[in-house]
Order: sequence, then structure tokens, then C-alpha cells
Amino acid sequence: MVDFKINKHGENHTCLISGKQVDFYLLSQTEALEKLEFLNFCSSLDSKYIARFLKAERKRHTIIVRNMARYLIAEKTKTSWRDWEICVDPSETRKLIYGEGEEYFVSFSHSPNWYAVAVAKFSVGIDIEEVKIGRPWMQMVDFLTLDEVDQKPKTQLEFLNVWTQHEASIKATGADVKRMPLSIQHTSPDANTICCVAITEG
Repeated sequence: MVDFKINKHGENHTCLISGKQVDFYLLSQTEALEKLEFLNFCSSLDSKYIARFLKAERKRHTIIVRNMARYLIAEKTKTSWRDWEICVDPSETRKLIYGEGEEYFVSFSHSPNWYAVAVAKFSVGIDIEEVKIGRPWMQMVDFLTLDEVDQKPKTQLEFLNVWTQHEASIKATGADVKRMPLSIQHTSPDANTICCVAITEG
């Protein structure tokens, strides 16, 4: 049985997908900008990572989701959130690491009005998207594989249901989506937004 509930006020939650526990955190951008601790803390590894981005806005988004992940795992493990580091290995897998021992897989996403983070002891991917005026979504369907599209989406929201699954699956598996079985779950923080969490099975 899948338990996947969402609170619109930014509280962290736990869900079960195919019997596996995933912790996730959805936060509106308005709420995130009110949390100064999410804006003001930046570790040396964070600084090195965001140096690749030219735009200040992209750097800010990255710092916020990284600190959301720290907060989420600290609540789960009863540790200090500032003691967790986020590392990216050569395969682009992101992990939260505490000291020399404990580590968790982590995935991030953001849209114009939402931030999303998922944390688990196994590979996990999360993606969040909103309906946008002018998005050429009918043309974007061509980027998806036939396995991902049972029937052609009739609305942008239906398209986003498939697109977020596609993106979350890539984050969970790397580029090896077809070879690795996945479990998928969607949720919607509001009427125009779709969030998807994907995990690897086995």
C-alpha cells in the first residue's frame, strides 16, 4: 500500500513506495524565502559547487534545496543539520554525508513556485513541474519513450504527469531508465503542479 501525503505548509513527510521509506520535503518559494537559515548557510563544498552557475538566482535555488535536504535528514536522524555535507560523485549521484559514516541518497527539484527534496537509503529521484503558459508541451512529448507514454497526453497537466516521471526516473537511475525497474508515485501540492518521486526496485 502506498502512503503519500502532502502538507502545503512545508512540513517534512515520510512515504512508503513499494514498501520502501522515502522522506520528502515540499516547500513553496514564498515560505522558503522566509526561512533565513536556508538562505544564509553555505558550506565550503556548497560554495565550490555553486561557483559553476553564473546567475545569482540559480545559486540561491541550489543553496535552498541543499539546506532543505540538510534540515530533512537532521529531523530524521536527530542530528545537527549544519553537520551534513552534500557530495556529488563522478556519476552525478548526490549523497548526504555525516562525518565519515552515515550517508543517504538525495534528490532535488524546483519550479517557479515550489522546491522539492527527497532523501532515502537507496537511489531516489524527485521532480516538480508547474503548468506554464506558452510551454510547447505537445512537441516535448516526442522526447519521451513509448514505454513512458501509454496514451498521448491531452492537457499540459497530463503531460507533466509523464514528464516528471521521466525526469525523476533519470535522477534515480542515471541514464539507465530502461534497464532498471522503478516504482513511481505522484502527488500535487496545488491544482497546477505535479511532483513525482521515483525509486529503484530490488
